[in-house]
Amino acid sequence: IQTHPGDVEAFLKLAQMYGEAGQFDQAWQLLESARKVDPRNPQVQQLQELVAHPPLFEAFTRISFGDLEGARPILERFVAEHPEHPQAWLVLGDVLRAEAQPEEALACYRKAGTPDHFDAQWLARQAAVLAELNRLEEALGVLEPWQQELRAHPSLWKIYIQLLYASEQFERTVRELDDYLGAHPKDPEAYLLLGQMYAEAGNLGQARLIGLKALQLAPQDPEVRRFVVSLAGEAEDAATPGLQAWTPERAAEVGEGGTTGN
Repeated sequence: IQTHPGDVEAFLKLAQMYGEAGQFDQAWQLLESARKVDPRNPQVQQLQELVAHPPLFEAFTRISFGDLEGARPILERFVAEHPEHPQAWLVLGDVLRAEAQPEEALACYRKAGTPDHFDAQWLARQAAVLAELNRLEEALGVLEPWQQELRAHPSLWKIYIQLLYASEQFERTVRELDDYLGAHPKDPEAYLLLGQMYAEAGNLGQARLIGLKALQLAPQDPEVRRFVVSLAGEAEDAATPGLQAWTPERAAEVGEGGTTGN
């Protein structure tokens, strides 16, 4: 740090070490120095929030080592004493969700409050746990008001697309996938979902073509490989009404980074 005073990563690592040793005053001072270098660094802000509340720091440390059972009572005590702390509620919800308690996780997420601005992490948590509970309409309702904003967040956009698909809104799913692949033409997961849609609709030839595109992008992905192998040897199918055929021309457009739309 003395020879590289602008190295924020070094400040973070040293502050983490001091925190793990229980020396929170020293950790705080280091993070204050890091803030002077990069006032808007989210990692600095998050670690400073944890250092300011030692029980939270301990809980996060346990979680980082996979000790969810040890982290949970610490978080439960903390939110009982600090019910106004949204991050603690969110993390407790994450722990409960990892322990296969989605109803309890959802209750924690909601106690964290509803932000009055677009918050990708909050929306993703809510939508994902509602989907696990098979409350698809509610999950879509969480994301629908933010359709424009979520397009800047690929992972959240894909959650929205997967919810449309699970809700059997196939035409909307195809349109969203077309838009998504136009913006992200090298995402094998999106191609896999599109291929699965065509396979379930009976368009096995189109499904194979799309599956091969996914395989080209992710040749080692086991799920993609299973999908392509599952279609091997199937007879060519006739086009199914309602789903536009995925022609080689459309595949070429995406391969060149263009939109897949009509």
